[in-house]
Amino acid sequence: LAARKQELEEILHDLEARIEEEEERSTNLGNEKKKLQLNIQDLEEQLEEEEAARQKLQLEKVQCDAKVKKLEEDLALVEDTNSKLVKEKKVLEERAADLAQTLAEEEEKAKHLGKLKAKHEATIAELEEKLLNLVVVAVLYLSCKRKVETEVNDLKEQLNEKKTHVEELQLQLGKREEELAQAM
Repeated sequence: LAARKQELEEILHDLEARIEEEEERSTNLGNEKKKLQLNIQDLEEQLEEEEAARQKLQLEKVQCDAKVKKLEEDLALVEDTNSKLVKEKKVLEERAADLAQTLAEEEEKAKHLGKLKAKHEATIAELEEKLLNLVVVAVLYLSCKRKVETEVNDLKEQLNEKKTHVEELQLQLGKREEELAQAM
């Protein structure tokens, strides 16, 4: 029973360590998610700035035909950057979604481990109570055993005394019978 209790305590310690690790992972994932959201916000702001620059270049193209070729090159560059940013934004959004799902799974695991911990603690408490009851029963048993052994020893002594008394009486009876036989 002590070995079982020790085993359960070790399982409990392992579960507590695992819960702590899962909670730390959950915190780290939450921080990473916030960081990615800030990056997305920065990229969206950059995207808006690039869009504003593109519109400005288009206005300058209308105002100044001499700069048409350069403005078209700048516009192509801006559009390329815009496309890359959109792709990067999509990748980051997918990553954020994955992290959110992972975080939810880790929280579910932590919840499950918490339930396991509570269950094992209840089992340990139950086993400790049973052990205490067994100790009480053992103490009562030993007390009763000693009492019965004492009574048995007393009865044996009394029985031996009675046997001795009976033997003495039989000897006396034998003598009386001999005396009676001789008297006749």
